[in-house]
Amino acid sequence: MGNAQRATAMKQNILQRGVALSLCCLLLQLPLGAQEYPNPDMVGAVLGVTPGVMVNQSRLISTQNLQKHDLLSTDNTGRVKVRLRGGPVLDIGSQTQVRIEGNNPISQQTVVQLVSGRLRSEVTKFMVNGGQYEVKVPQGSAQVRDGADFFLEASPSRSVLTVYSGIVIVGGGKRALLDVAGGQTVELGPAGVGPLSLTNEEIEQTTMAETSLRGVAGQSGSREMVESEPKPAGSSHMKRNLIIVGIAGAAAVGALAGMRGGKSSTTTTTPTPPTPSGPVSIPAN
Repeated sequence: MGNAQRATAMKQNILQRGVALSLCCLLLQLPLGAQEYPNPDMVGAVLGVTPGVMVNQSRLISTQNLQKHDLLSTDNTGRVKVRLRGGPVLDIGSQTQVRIEGNNPISQQTVVQLVSGRLRSEVTKFMVNGGQYEVKVPQGSAQVRDGADFFLEASPSRSVLTVYSGIVIVGGGKRALLDVAGGQTVELGPAGVGPLSLTNEEIEQTTMAETSLRGVAGQSGSREMVESEPKPAGSSHMKRNLIIVGIAGAAAVGALAGMRGGKSSTTTTTPTPPTPSGPVSIPAN
């Protein structure tokens, strides 16, 4: 192969590897929220329910799936336990209104509005960066970014947050965001977030009992999710990224090898003169 042909082949290899690298970069930049999953409007399922629970002004049954923007309402005896896609579990007490504004099990982003009443949220650790669970109340919001178990009681005038475990970030009014750890309680009022206080054991047990279905008569359930749960983005996207990085690395190594191969193919070698065999005769003067 001539030098011109070798140079052309080397340019083609570099161009192909450059295109592969560009495609890898584009794939890595795809947002998690853009990933599709089955039935995105279905946000969760009922695990257990007592009489006196309504969804969008219709009676809620134990085999019912919940849709985005559904409004759950309980009377003075109603309680319901819900599992959202992606893992969060909601225990909703009596005389409560909760709206599920959004839930994406791939990006693990959830927004719940507690209009009034009592809500316990059990949130496991997220498998993706940027995962967040948020509960909005009239005075502000409570956010979880690394798993937590907490209770909120909301009313138009004030809301009270009690954290059982983990850390909940609370904000409201003009005060900066505040970290509330397990064993702590804080109040949100018209002026914003109040001071932290330690939660005594009696209050902790009382708030847990206010949303629990355990020992409540007339409940029906429980069950698991009725539809296949989409995998959280952690494992699938990690595999995708590893594959892309592997392709990119192979392309880079291949490009470097091609460049070295091109250089070596154009290098000319000078033949070594043969060493004479036998005795060397020296002419006489």
